[in-house]
Amino acid sequence: FNETSFNAQSSLEHHVERVFSLEEERMDSLVTTIFKEKPVRYKIVLWDLPGETIDVEGSGKFEAKFRVTLFWEPKNYDKVQRATRENYRMGNGRKIIWKLEDREKAIFRSEIEEDEEGQERTPQMTPVEIEEDVPPVSLIDAIHFTAESGPEVHAFFPPGAKRVLMRWTCMYHATLSLQTEDLDLHSFPYDDHTLKIRFQVQTGVFKVKPWAEATMRENMQQQNENKLGYTPYGHIETELDKFLYIIDEHMAVEFTKDNDKPRVEARIKIWRKFQYYED
Repeated sequence: FNETSFNAQSSLEHHVERVFSLEEERMDSLVTTIFKEKPVRYKIVLWDLPGETIDVEGSGKFEAKFRVTLFWEPKNYDKVQRATRENYRMGNGRKIIWKLEDREKAIFRSEIEEDEEGQERTPQMTPVEIEEDVPPVSLIDAIHFTAESGPEVHAFFPPGAKRVLMRWTCMYHATLSLQTEDLDLHSFPYDDHTLKIRFQVQTGVFKVKPWAEATMRENMQQQNENKLGYTPYGHIETELDKFLYIIDEHMAVEFTKDNDKPRVEARIKIWRKFQYYED
C-alpha cells in the first residue's frame, strides 16, 4: 500500500463524502420546498364576548375570549408520523411531549415514565427528539392580552386519515381596539357594529406557506356530524343575547395578506338594544 494508493483512497473517500453531502443538501431543499407548498389551515372560535365591555363612544375597545388553532403537515414528516403512530400504538409507556422552545420552535421528545418507587420502567418506545417550526402568531389590535395556559403544540391523526398533522392552539383573553370604520350609527336606535379579531404571522417559514380554512377533518369530526350553523374554521360558542347587545350567530372569517404577511380576520356583527337609550 504505497503513497499513490493512499492518495487515491483519500480522494475517493472525499468524493463519496461530497456526493453524500450534496445529496443531503438536495433532499433538505426538496423537503423544504414541499413543506412550503403545504397549506396552513386556520380556525378561530369565540368563547365569550361580555356585552358590558363593548365601549363604542368612550374608550373604543371591547373584551373577548377566543381560541386560535392552526394545522399543518410537519416538516420532518416521516419522523413525526412514525413517532406519533408508535405513541398511538403503545398507549402507555413512554409519553410524547411537545415543548415550545420559543415562539417559532417546538421540540418533540419521548419521556421515560417512572413507577411508584421512582424507578424507570423498561423502555417500550424508541427514544426520539424532533425539532419542528411553529407559527409565531401575533394578535392585531390587542391593547393587552393573556394566553390561558399558554400555547400548546402536538401531533395527531385526524379520524380516518393516514397522514399526521401538527396542531398549534391557544386560548386568549384580550382587550381589543374598535376600528372607527366598523361603527355604524345610521340605524339609530338600533345601531350596529362590527367587532374584529385579527391575527397574523410576520416572520418565519409560515409567512410564505399557503393558507386555507380548516375542514371537518382537522376538527376530528366526520362530515355527517356537522350541525346547523357550524363552520369548521370559525364559529361562536357564547350566548348571543348579551347585556345591551345582540350578536349575529354567524361569524365571518377571511384570510388576507398585509405586506405579504398572512392575516386571518374574524368579524362579529352586533346590534345594540334600543333599551340602551332609555332612561
